[in-house]
Amino acid sequence: MHFHMRVRVGAIIIEDNQLLLTEYNHPVRGIVYDLPAGGTEPNESLT
Repeated sequence: MHFHMRVRVGAIIIEDNQLLLTEYNHPVRGIVYDLPAGGTEPNESLT
């Protein structure tokens, strides 16, 4: 079995009692809301 471990970072941002979310259109689930985040690509260096 082959798998890739991905380093990911997210943030919780609250301003004026409002939570910041990102919105995107997932091909299967439709409109999805998530916390702002990002991650590494396969073989990408962390430095």
